[in-house]
Amino acid sequence: IEASVGGPALLYRLLQTYPADRLLVVESNLGRSAPARRLSGVRYESFTIGWRRLLMSRFKPYQAALLHAVAPLRHGQLSGLAASFKPDAVLTISHMHSWQTADALARRLAVPLHLILHDDCVRMSFVPGWCEAGVTRALGNTYRRAASRLCISPMMESYYRSVYGVSGTVLPPLWAADATILPPIMASGRKQELIFAYAGSLHGGGYAGDLAPLAAVLHRLGHRLLLFTGVKQGDLQRFALNRPNVIAEQFIPYEQLIARLRKEADVLVAPMSFESRLELDMKLCFPSKLADYTAMGLPLLVWGPAYCSAVDWATRHAGIGEIVTGQEESYLEKAVIRLQDESHRLKCAAIAAETGRQCFSYQAVCDVFRGAIAGRAGV
Repeated sequence: IEASVGGPALLYRLLQTYPADRLLVVESNLGRSAPARRLSGVRYESFTIGWRRLLMSRFKPYQAALLHAVAPLRHGQLSGLAASFKPDAVLTISHMHSWQTADALARRLAVPLHLILHDDCVRMSFVPGWCEAGVTRALGNTYRRAASRLCISPMMESYYRSVYGVSGTVLPPLWAADATILPPIMASGRKQELIFAYAGSLHGGGYAGDLAPLAAVLHRLGHRLLLFTGVKQGDLQRFALNRPNVIAEQFIPYEQLIARLRKEADVLVAPMSFESRLELDMKLCFPSKLADYTAMGLPLLVWGPAYCSAVDWATRHAGIGEIVTGQEESYLEKAVIRLQDESHRLKCAAIAAETGRQCFSYQAVCDVFRGAIAGRAGV
């Protein structure tokens, strides 16, 4: 739980204003947070479940299968912490395997389990194919037992309801408690060259395959692509992003990222993968970066298959920017040309900011979360 990106950031923001003395964070050794990014005044503990070096090796799926098998048995490692803290409930997120330990601990303590679902749990378990059915069954059992089931998107809630037979609550990503909602950038007087920016991972979701065609289109039209990712400069060629118009930067803290994007970017890019193997992932998951994007006073370019959650959201909130559902570069090029009109960008930025207020405001999302853990969500 830390002020970073994705699931860790979602948890951090949901608990950002929760009483610190009512929280105990227990992280596995495979997913420890950075001390400087932790919740202020909150006690953090850790327990050992596996070997970090194997995460970067060919043995990763086999370690994942072992972690899945023994995760429910590890609750005994937490019994001492539980005895001293005396929790009223257990909160977990369905990523890798510690959610199974959390489920077992909640049952042992006879307290409610609150389950947050941010990603496709089966894919993010990293187990071999022959083990996926077991993870699916285990998730179904935990999902049904949970006192609240908090899904990152309407499509995820609908899918799990159809598969597991019980309803959940949609809990979208949210702005930080101290977020400053910035007004649209007025006429800039810049030259015709525009900067399209993407902040996020290239490795996990297949997004590099979508950013490469965008870089090519932008190059033809005289624009640049600014990337804030963990990718190394030497990997750009492997991702087909080694173009003169691509600027690759490393991840930077959220506050610095906002300042850089406001100063340098004209359009924020949210790609979703077209790869068939990731179809379910794209349907279920919702890119949390869209919440932060809407707070920056810039228009959006959402590019992905028509079935994905981001396109579904953008379509339901028309006007936030350009939506492209075709994989061919010609569709993308037409959208970029429309975004060259500064008045169009300004109008889209204003709509995106208002949409963010409706969908991702801190108070509104926290109200959903606290209502769920208090038993008022009807789950």
